[in-house]
Amino acid sequence: MKRGKRGMKILKIESGQGFYFKDTDDSWAPIDKIDKDGLMALLNLFIANEIEVDEYDESQLKNKAQQIIYKSISSKFEDLGDNKKRFTDEVETLYLEAIRKYKD
Repeated sequence: MKRGKRGMKILKIESGQGFYFKDTDDSWAPIDKIDKDGLMALLNLFIANEIEVDEYDESQLKNKAQQIIYKSISSKFEDLGDNKKRFTDEVETLYLEAIRKYKD
C-alpha cells in the first residue's frame, strides 16, 4: 500500500465513523457491518489496484467496535501491502532470470 501515491480508497473515516467500500454497488457501508463477502471484495480490490485507506486514528472513531475492526483491517492491508511489493519483486526477478536464460 503506497501512502504517497493516490489509489482507490477502500477504507475511510468520516463524521466519527469508519466505512468500507462496497464495489458491488459503488457505495460505502459502516465498517462494523462488514461480513466475509465484504472482506473478500476488499481483498480482491487490493490485489487488482493500488489502494488507499484513511490512517487509523482511535480519536476519530467514536464507536469502540468500529475502532477494533477498522484497526484490524487497516493493519492487515498494510502488512499485505508490504508483502505485495516483495512478492511482485520476486516474481519480476524470477521472470527476468528465465527471460535471460531462454533469450540467448
